Amino acid sequence: QALKYCREALQIAEEIGSPREICNVSMVLSDIYREMGDYKECEQTALRSWAADSVTHDVAVQTAKTLTVAYIHLGKKDKAEYFFRKYYDISAEGNDKSLHESLADMEVKYETEKKELRITSLEKERRLYIWLAVASVLLVFVSGVVLWQKIKNEKKKRQLAAANAVQDGEMGERERLASELHDRLGGTLSAVKSELNNTKDVSSISGKLDECIEEVRRITHNMMPLSLRFGIKAALEDFAAQFSKVRFHYFGEETKIGKRMEFVIYCCANELVTNSLRHSGAEYINLQLIQEENRIALMVQDDGRGFDQKSVKRGIGLKNIYDRVASCNGKIEIISAPGKGTETSIEFKPENI
Repeated sequence: QALKYCREALQIAEEIGSPREICNVSMVLSDIYREMGDYKECEQTALRSWAADSVTHDVAVQTAKTLTVAYIHLGKKDKAEYFFRKYYDISAEGNDKSLHESLADMEVKYETEKKELRITSLEKERRLYIWLAVASVLLVFVSGVVLWQKIKNEKKKRQLAAANAVQDGEMGERERLASELHDRLGGTLSAVKSELNNTKDVSSISGKLDECIEEVRRITHNMMPLSLRFGIKAALEDFAAQFSKVRFHYFGEETKIGKRMEFVIYCCANELVTNSLRHSGAEYINLQLIQEENRIALMVQDDGRGFDQKSVKRGIGLKNIYDRVASCNGKIEIISAPGKGTETSIEFKPENI
């Protein structure tokens, strides 16, 4: 059946005039004759295929192999040897070609992979440089921020130290002057008054001396009130008692606080009340001190004319108040509006007391 259909295929290939198909069918037909043992027909058909195409590797190898077998069985030793050598040479040539092609393919693949690895390496290197650049910028930025913050903190510390030193010096000087005015000048004036009382027509001089003594007492009290020796509450009560418009209110439990803190609170209260009396036209001034476990708060409230906070600049007195509060890490808030009076609140936390 194979022989029948292969002959029909050869006839069709000849009719359409296709050398390639004639060659392929002849090669298959020669294999059929070889399997059938008809080596003579096998030889003729294989030679036809060889004549049609002895160049194409697969066809030439198969045809040379078939002819070698046919000639062996036909006893044609020389021809069998000839086509065996053809079979060997074509096979070797094909193997060499395949090897070269494989090597070429491998080389191309190797070069391609090497380029891809190089590209990947360059890309990773580029990304690394980018990250290093970003990290360097961030490091410089963070270092700058830290340095700036450190400089700012150091500046603040120096300012606080300077403010504290000024206040300590001011407080010491006030104490010294108050003591000298009270002990020396006050005592001297009292002695003069006592002697003058023993003479005649000195009533007018005695009155003037009374005024001098009262003025000395007032000056010494304002510079460094002796009542601070008994605590801030007693000092503010004594201070408020000098003015008919001022009312002092105390809330909380009285506990002893630092000398500097008492001095700061007293100076702030003094300055705020004095400002209200001089400039606000107030009829009533509320001076209030709140002393609790977690805070100390001072409030001065008046019903005066008030002011526009946006248009009014800080004067020397108000600047001194802000500096004193800042020296103790406190905070100050002023609320005022034209015709609505003024309220000033100052607060200190226990860790700063």
